[in-house]
Amino acid sequence: MRRSLLPYQSEWMALDEKRVPVAAWDKSRRIGASWSDAASSVIHASKRSGGPVYYQSYSQDMTEEYINDAADWAKYYELEASEIRSETVISDDDRQVLKFRIDLDSGYSVVALPSSPRVLRSRGRPGTKYVLDEAAFVDDLAAVQKAAMAMVMWGGMVRFLSTQNGIENPWNDFLADIKAGKRNAVLFKTDLDDAINAGLVRKICEMTGRQWTPEYEQQWRAEVIESYGDDADEELFCIPARSAGAYFSRAQVEACMSDDAPVIRLKPPASWDNTAEEVRREKTAEWIAEQLDPLLDALVLERLHVFGFDFARRIALSVAAPLEIGPNVLRCPFLIEMHVVPHAQQLQVLDHLARRLPRFGGAAMDATGAGSAVAEMMADRWGSTIEQVVITEPWWREWMPRYHGRVEDGEIEFPRSADVLSDHRAVKLVNGTPKLPAGQTARGGRHGDSVVALALGCQAAAQAGGPFDFRTAGRAVGAGDWRDEFVGGPRRPGVSTGLRGFAGSADLRGFV
Repeated sequence: MRRSLLPYQSEWMALDEKRVPVAAWDKSRRIGASWSDAASSVIHASKRSGGPVYYQSYSQDMTEEYINDAADWAKYYELEASEIRSETVISDDDRQVLKFRIDLDSGYSVVALPSSPRVLRSRGRPGTKYVLDEAAFVDDLAAVQKAAMAMVMWGGMVRFLSTQNGIENPWNDFLADIKAGKRNAVLFKTDLDDAINAGLVRKICEMTGRQWTPEYEQQWRAEVIESYGDDADEELFCIPARSAGAYFSRAQVEACMSDDAPVIRLKPPASWDNTAEEVRREKTAEWIAEQLDPLLDALVLERLHVFGFDFARRIALSVAAPLEIGPNVLRCPFLIEMHVVPHAQQLQVLDHLARRLPRFGGAAMDATGAGSAVAEMMADRWGSTIEQVVITEPWWREWMPRYHGRVEDGEIEFPRSADVLSDHRAVKLVNGTPKLPAGQTARGGRHGDSVVALALGCQAAAQAGGPFDFRTAGRAVGAGDWRDEFVGGPRRPGVSTGLRGFAGSADLRGFV
């Protein structure tokens, strides 16, 4: 099928033909901006008079998508290009990440890199093109810009593309500097209505085989805006939010969501506060048998499991997030939400979870305020496998960026849920620290509960990566004996393991 580009896509590509040194694109989501830039990059790298292209974004998924688009455009233009190749590089925080590349017959390449200033050093040469996609979501925009702008000195080109992420975000400052003439750069802006007026919906109908009508175009626009909810102005119309910027983008979170993972909920009647504990225990046991046990039965017995737990009693929710530690990803097979559940029954659910998780490797539990009671009782039963975490400013500074890195790189999966998305989007970057604001962040008493539980789960997984010894009441046993004895079975309460993981275990690659 012959491809035709929309006017704003062609205008952006023309900047490469004109060798405009620096350009920024303030854009709506999903209007084909990166797709058209990939076409321009392939054309540029295919020419002897062109040069290499380096692409960066905040996630591995986006780098893969860009290089796949570039390879697809090379085939469309009938250019001689290699198959996509990948290799491991070290990011600024010393994690192993992948970069992707295709080589063209001109001798130049299109290379998709992690968003790390380090990997840009010494890459500038005449004709080099650098692309930073979703610039508002990289960890240190100023450092990446500093490394990239050096390429312009040698006749290279730099392209920045992004949606908005808060009025105080460095990306918005960069755009303001361009408008004020403080930065010598061409500024593009394309919001959703600009794209629709340029023929976006007509193009979608053409690609999907649907007949375009004005009525359908209006319906499509309304449905897209509704799907973004309160984020529509920022995500679709290039209007930065006046509050602190959301720490997690919608695209980042949705890329980690799985349709196969459910959210199960325990919400007892208000009368439970005056109900005998043995009755509450019986009813909770019934809920466990009906809702929780079938999910536990389906877990992979050979994998190490941990969980994170965020506590609430009256208004917000308690959320438990079990995590299966796989070779390359942490997988949350389900989430447990408990609303206005008494301490004793929360303990009942969590103790059952710990007993039934295959190869239970420990938990990180919210021990802030009233949460200390449940965390302490779990620690009494399970010993040092339970880490009691007081969530303070230092915790937000250390562990939320680590969790963000997992989300950014697609190294965690969790249930697809509008509430889970809302919880992630509630985290704001305030004076350099990602954290939740005070008070409710959504209807139903939510206070970002699932994002905290998942971050605590990642903390538990990280703590499962050091040396351990396992002691029963009378003898010490090795890892092999422990695995043989306990795979898929419950551990006895009161046995302290001192477990901090399996150093060198294949189960922990990428997480230690």
